[in-house]
Amino acid sequence: MTAARPDSTTLSSFGTGHPASNQLRLRKWHIETQDLEDADNNGSQDVALGPSDSFGLSGADVIADNESETPDRKSETFFEDDDDDLELQEMAGAEKSDLVATAWSSTTRRHFIVGLIIMVVVGGLEGSMAGSFSTYALSGLNKLSEEGTLDVASSVISVVLKLPFAKASDVLGRAETYAFAVSLYVVAYVVVALAGSFNVFALGSAIYTAGAAGTHVLTFVLIADFTSMRSRGLAANAFFLPSLITPAISGILVDKVINGIGWRWGYGILAIFYPAGAAFLVITLFRKQREARKAGVVIEEKTTFREFASQVDLGGVLLLTLGLAMVLIPITLSSKSSGHWKTGWVPALFVFGIILLLAGWQYERRIARHPAVPGSYFKYAAIAATLSVAILDAIGYAVTHIYLFPWSVAVHNLSPRDATYLKHASGVGQIILGLITGALMHRMRSYKLLAVFGSIVRLIGYGLMTRLRTNDSTLFELFIGQIVQGAGTGIIETTMIVASQIVVPHADVARITAMIAMSFHLGGGIGSAIAGGIYTSTFKDRLRLRLGSGVGEDVIDKVYDSITGTLPEWGSVQRIAVNAAYSDVIGYMTWVALVMCFPVVLLMAFVMPNNRLGDGKDLASDKEANDMDQLNDVPLRTAKITT
Repeated sequence: MTAARPDSTTLSSFGTGHPASNQLRLRKWHIETQDLEDADNNGSQDVALGPSDSFGLSGADVIADNESETPDRKSETFFEDDDDDLELQEMAGAEKSDLVATAWSSTTRRHFIVGLIIMVVVGGLEGSMAGSFSTYALSGLNKLSEEGTLDVASSVISVVLKLPFAKASDVLGRAETYAFAVSLYVVAYVVVALAGSFNVFALGSAIYTAGAAGTHVLTFVLIADFTSMRSRGLAANAFFLPSLITPAISGILVDKVINGIGWRWGYGILAIFYPAGAAFLVITLFRKQREARKAGVVIEEKTTFREFASQVDLGGVLLLTLGLAMVLIPITLSSKSSGHWKTGWVPALFVFGIILLLAGWQYERRIARHPAVPGSYFKYAAIAATLSVAILDAIGYAVTHIYLFPWSVAVHNLSPRDATYLKHASGVGQIILGLITGALMHRMRSYKLLAVFGSIVRLIGYGLMTRLRTNDSTLFELFIGQIVQGAGTGIIETTMIVASQIVVPHADVARITAMIAMSFHLGGGIGSAIAGGIYTSTFKDRLRLRLGSGVGEDVIDKVYDSITGTLPEWGSVQRIAVNAAYSDVIGYMTWVALVMCFPVVLLMAFVMPNNRLGDGKDLASDKEANDMDQLNDVPLRTAKITT
């Protein structure tokens, strides 16, 4: 990579982008070079590109030239593929986003920033409130033990849908895809609010997960669309800075709702609150896309359903969906069958899931025209390290947080508000350290040392959890473990997301962002499966051991399935025994998370590269722009841009 020059153009965090982004105005373009003597002899029109005007295309102006090439002329092609039409279709949504960005005024840009901030604030409140409501909803339905299973199913759905949403945004556009994702939230909240059984509640949760998969990945894609490599980590964390206060607000609201109108009305309120908060951002995106279309900046390209299905890789997605479901869900459900893994259907389902995953891998390699998981990406050390760390990081987080809320309510007698604060304390540490990390990345133009440091801090955080999640821990000790773990996570996630996004062309940012999100949710599903398996296979045994033989199975079953109205009186001998049993189970989970920390440190230290963060959107565009800046320093060469 050619390092960015000190005097090269610097992006603001939310600017229109490096001049190199204007390359997207050209469907397929070449930078052709030849000796000045050849140029004079052929009478061609040349574009003299100097440091001050590299890629300085104004509006849609493109200087056309002779289409023929002489044998001695050198040519370098960008965005070229064996099938140009399919490549252009796949770039359409990303290109639309960039072209719209170039047409935005400073006022419109501010509207976009405000809309995204509102969306982040609303999403933060909604996410923390919905998670707390879920615990009480499952407890009310006497299905609390199914929380791990439900989370596994949700994670599988999210893993599968992240990439289709990202690729749909490349075909249809960011605004259209975002609006569809938000509409799924409304449907989901209506379903769960009216749920009279666990099956109906699970259906609503599945729809909710589909909407969340879309909005989460598209939020990060939008940030990547409008930021440079150097500023992306800072900008992404700055957008989520309001989330520092949302846990406090959501804790108060959850307390009021649970002790007042109940969790059903809580979901009903969210069905109105969330789309209202998203409206400003979605309307802004639609309005500016329409204005850009009328101005002729964006040309719409129609596609058939068959082409769209090829773009989102439906065949590969189906194979991966079924494979992941058949591998992850049995891990949790097996403990509900007598004999556990000795039950015939459990290993059979697991093995069949592995077969489907292998079939999906071959489909992606040999058949898919637009594979959901391109094998070429894994040749990049930054991407391989990021995806691996994302899975390991999510396993550790999920296994220690799935049952944190009910454990803190049961064992430490916390109110719903305080339990919500505890659950989201790691998020506070994550945002603060992520923001500081982004600022340091902007200043240092590098990230690896920060990544290694963050992985060590994260290890210390989980180490504290193994010692401090006990019956006797103080509230301060519980919060300290959460905050330290969150701080380490904030550092490594900020560094690794940027590290992986910058090694691919900007047209692939949505895809790689979705793959990272998929990895997080895959790890979350595995972590949830591990947590659910530990809970369902050990909690009753620990209750029997701690309570003694004098307690009947009916009492054990009630404590196992619910935390509301079934626990012994606070301070009684039986309550102390229940608390000890619950803490035993939570302790097993924290040790799993601690073990997952060591490979993360090794990956960050020995696999993650340390690419320089320039002012372009990715390493390729930054190098191209810098190379064009240098052209005037080479006296016998000039450049010509042709369509």
